[in-house]
Amino acid sequence: MKKFFQQIISLFGIIFIASTISCMTNSQMNPSNDQTQVVEGKITIRGNEPHSYVHLETQSKQHYCIVGEFEQAIRESKQHQTVKLKGRVVKKAKGPGFPAEFEVLEIIE
Repeated sequence: MKKFFQQIISLFGIIFIASTISCMTNSQMNPSNDQTQVVEGKITIRGNEPHSYVHLETQSKQHYCIVGEFEQAIRESKQHQTVKLKGRVVKKAKGPGFPAEFEVLEIIE
């Protein structure tokens, strides 16, 4: 009887570990990360140095932190302009003050 309970506990342990690994893998693998999209909005610089970031707000009030190789060029030349960018969301928003991160692959206009 004692061996039976040990086997049951071991089985639940294995199921728990497998489900934990599955959840971690699914949360890290976001299928939308590989899909490029086009976003259009106004560029502003948010925050205070040295913790400022390039921010894009769309007309539908979606907020993005701009990242990637074009971030510096956008920071220097597109501030307070409406731009159209092609890229992908690399990190989801965490709530107010923590916008989604958008990796720019191309500046369309």
